[in-house]
Amino acid sequence: MKILYFSWDEITENDILDVFNRKGYNVDVDKTPITDKLNDIDFAEKFLDKIQHNNYDCVFSFNFYPIISKVCEAMGIKYISWSFDSPCMTLYTKAIFNTCNYIFVFDRTDAIKLHSLGVENVYHMPLAVNTYKLEKLLPEDISSTNYQYDVSFVGKTYNDHTNFFDQIKNIPDYYTGYFKALIDAQMDLFGFDLASGVITEDFVKKLNFVNFNTSDEILLNDANIFTQILQKKITSVERPEILQAIADTGVSVTHFAPPDEIKIENVKYAGYVNYDKEMPLVFRASKINLNITLRSIISGIPLRCLDIMGAGGFLLSNYQPELAEHFIDGKEMVMYTGRDDLLSKIQYYLNHEDERIAIALGGYEKIKQEFSYDIILDKIMGIVF
Repeated sequence: MKILYFSWDEITENDILDVFNRKGYNVDVDKTPITDKLNDIDFAEKFLDKIQHNNYDCVFSFNFYPIISKVCEAMGIKYISWSFDSPCMTLYTKAIFNTCNYIFVFDRTDAIKLHSLGVENVYHMPLAVNTYKLEKLLPEDISSTNYQYDVSFVGKTYNDHTNFFDQIKNIPDYYTGYFKALIDAQMDLFGFDLASGVITEDFVKKLNFVNFNTSDEILLNDANIFTQILQKKITSVERPEILQAIADTGVSVTHFAPPDEIKIENVKYAGYVNYDKEMPLVFRASKINLNITLRSIISGIPLRCLDIMGAGGFLLSNYQPELAEHFIDGKEMVMYTGRDDLLSKIQYYLNHEDERIAIALGGYEKIKQEFSYDIILDKIMGIVF
């Protein structure tokens, strides 16, 4: 099989290329820059020319690119996209109705939404881990590494330029208080999205400071977009508060994130870690690896959870419906359902090493059995072909 793989230097590029090659696929990589995901004519001409001069069976990309779908539709070639971003706003464009598409999304909620719009070739598919790579990378004696931490959190707090909520000007005091109350309420709820039920189109019409003027190709209305902005804002409040609360108990907390992240009092900032080589070592060597799910991921299993367990690390995560569906709480990972529950479980598992190690091993075995790239990619290709 011959595949044209479009890469945008995503963190999963090396993993998917590794499994493609090990399975004997003939893969060409295209990294032509896209300046407009909807209608980049220059990109479309170059991409179309490449397809015309090669006998590809399909095009593959992580996340959905409408301009690629348009080219594939014109050429009559299958387009496979596997989305790991949430929100992935390009999913909600008119190009999703093209017959060439085979769209795989890791959050079941997104699959349901797209089906409700009439999209036919959309499938719920969890994300995956390159266990083959990790088995070769990680040393047997992890204690010999420099990555020894009590509680680690790898992830952004979104207190940067991507936090569009804080960039909105002239929010009336009434709505400022309203949104604060909504944020506070959501942080006590897991597996349920409060924002999408509250932020309706009628509600947004009352907010004269919200008007996104989107392209007519985009299927999202102002309420949908504002909900996603608010979900990221909730996450930007929740993550620092949780890390601060853990540190306030006297537990050593280490935060790995890009340089522009806010620094949290009594939380050790350790900078950026490379996804392919350093991050698995952090996960394996840390006593507890914390996952705090981005609030736009409603039911799905974040890639971070799979990465932690795939590296043989102990995962402590907020409750996620699909995480509870596929993994046994207390046997393969541990979930918390509130702030007090989180803090008590951190204390418990820091003091019960044998249980912690057994749970990490259980999670690792489940990943190998059900969530390796080799297994998930076979499912995807089985559906498409």
